[in-house]
Amino acid sequence: MSLIDTLGYRRPTPSALQRLVQRAAATTPGAWLLARVLHRLDRVALAVSRDGWSITTALSGLPIIVLTTTAARSGRAREVPLMAVPLDGGLAVLGTNFGQHDEPAWTRDLAANPQAAVAYGGRRVGVVAREVTPPAERAAILDRATAMYAGMARYAGRLGHRSVRVFLLEAAPR
Repeated sequence: MSLIDTLGYRRPTPSALQRLVQRAAATTPGAWLLARVLHRLDRVALAVSRDGWSITTALSGLPIIVLTTTAARSGRAREVPLMAVPLDGGLAVLGTNFGQHDEPAWTRDLAANPQAAVAYGGRRVGVVAREVTPPAERAAILDRATAMYAGMARYAGRLGHRSVRVFLLEAAPR
């Protein structure tokens, strides 16, 4: 069974209002604000709903997973809500950090320790991450992410100094 099936991962169709929120979030000021606020609000909402509901999904119609990594330096569990892109039964995650200057810490964590977990809809699954490096595969994932959320291309376009790290998450062998 694929990771998507195990999690019951579904991509809702955004409403007109949610598409408007997506456009605002893709702007530089919108991304700046969301990078500082939204993940904190989502952490609370996801914890209260036991990973069943996020503010991001309600506002934008984008499905949000909770990725749990092992921090590269401290070894502590670190949870981060992320948009995930379905791909061949797995999920791809992109380190855009809302188009902000710094690389998100979770990308360094996954590179150091690819064993992680994903929660979605109240289900939690162990995963193994693989950093996607072949240019054609990365481009295909970025295209799919942009089709899902147009702001992704804007975020990537603002990162002239660094490239977007892309990871493919697949269910860990049992």
